[in-house]
Amino acid sequence: MREDKYRCSPLVDDVAPHIVPLSAIVVLETQTDFELEQLRGADAATAAIQGTLYRPMFLDLMAAWTDQWSLAATIVARTPVYRLSRPRDLNRVEASADLALGLL
Repeated sequence: MREDKYRCSPLVDDVAPHIVPLSAIVVLETQTDFELEQLRGADAATAAIQGTLYRPMFLDLMAAWTDQWSLAATIVARTPVYRLSRPRDLNRVEASADLALGLL
């Protein structure tokens, strides 16, 4: 079976021992300065949905928007969501990574 970012094999039982808890969701945003802000409630759920939604028309066709929002709410209730604003500058990538890694 062809594997790529659109097609992934389902997880098998022998993978389960290697699964680790999700420490945080970090949403990236381009700005002129660095800022790390925790999002809560609807802002966190919206950020989680916007960052993971691949083809919204499929949710329309399946009438699955309620399920999508419910899943996002479940995830953000258990996992903190942050917005990391940072300059789009490869010379400053390490500083961005340090901010994100500080959440672990």
